Amino acid sequence: MSETVDVPWAVTPEKVEAVARKSVEVSRPVRIILFGSYVRGKTDRNGDLDALAVTDDAVKNPRKEAVRIRRALRSIFMPMDILVAAESQWKALEDRPGLIYQEAARARFEASRQTRTVRMRLRLKRLFCTTTQGRRYPRPEHSGEPKSIQ
Repeated sequence: MSETVDVPWAVTPEKVEAVARKSVEVSRPVRIILFGSYVRGKTDRNGDLDALAVTDDAVKNPRKEAVRIRRALRSIFMPMDILVAAESQWKALEDRPGLIYQEAARARFEASRQTRTVRMRLRLKRLFCTTTQGRRYPRPEHSGEPKSIQ
């Protein structure tokens, strides 16, 4: 982070992990992409978390899904923008200039090289198990090692 952030609404790795975990529990997206100032490591006391939940195409109204996810995150005291896009919409728009999807795609690529993001991915990987189709779901509390869901 660019400066010490000691306000109660600060974006912290623990809160970001809680947002990711709760979003997956509520919506079961294909993927969650974090982007913006937090991923770039430039969060200050006025920063927020930008997250894009890419859902499968069965979700008919992404705006309502974003509201549903945001309501589930009410207990996390942190400014955040939660966007939702169907997978087909994401694939069609991720490279289109001038849209937020391009920033999310670019940040995802750039962030993969940052140590903090790698650590976050490893932490999230321990929380989820992967199905045979490549979808990730919260790991049952009682299980030890990741197992594929058949």
